[in-house]
Amino acid sequence: MHAPAFAELRRRAAEEILPKYDILDPKLPVVTDQDGTIVTTADALRTMLLDTFDLPIHWPKVVDTLKGAGVSKMYITGPDNLFHRLDRTKSNFEVVTVGPGKRSRPPRKR
Repeated sequence: MHAPAFAELRRRAAEEILPKYDILDPKLPVVTDQDGTIVTTADALRTMLLDTFDLPIHWPKVVDTLKGAGVSKMYITGPDNLFHRLDRTKSNFEVVTVGPGKRSRPPRKR
């Protein structure tokens, strides 16, 4: 995802999926993947969810927002992803992986 090619999927989610749910103002601030802005309203949260389909992640802006908010420790959940391995992440936060961590891969034959 995160590409303009998914604009139709975004449209369908906006019309067919999100209307089925009550989206409320978040109780905690949420940082958008796309530009690092802080979301505090239901409308902005809905837009952020839809932006995930067709707008790219801008990790440096996310890191800057989190740092500016005083975040010093980052918990990365779920299977291995690249964010906890990036120098920008490691140099700005104490990074804690939660859950399965790296996916198991069979040893390579040599």
